[in-house]
Amino acid sequence: AEESLQLLERLKLIQKDPATQRYVQREQILSSGPEITGQAVTKFHRDSITHGLAVLDGLSSDQRHISALVLSLTSAQLELVKQEIEVFHQKLLEIEKNRGEAQPNQVVRLNMQLFPSYRA
Repeated sequence: AEESLQLLERLKLIQKDPATQRYVQREQILSSGPEITGQAVTKFHRDSITHGLAVLDGLSSDQRHISALVLSLTSAQLELVKQEIEVFHQKLLEIEKNRGEAQPNQVVRLNMQLFPSYRA
């Protein structure tokens, strides 16, 4: 856990509140869309995937949601799936943004990877 906090602090995603000595998010919403590239974002994605692997055995199923799909798609369908993933991202960001005055009590990660497993 300490290692994860240090990473988030180095990436300037969280900071320690001097009054409470608790970590807080620097920005309410954090999102990297597909158009964002760079070493820091690539490292963040790599670390998120690695963290996701660790929770497969480290967290009980009531504390996580892990699922997978294997799809056979045309190129046009692949583009549609990519668009739908972006729509889903925006919906999740709206849910987070619209929490009102309620204070969050956890930080969660959602990793999605879409890549070819086989090409004809």
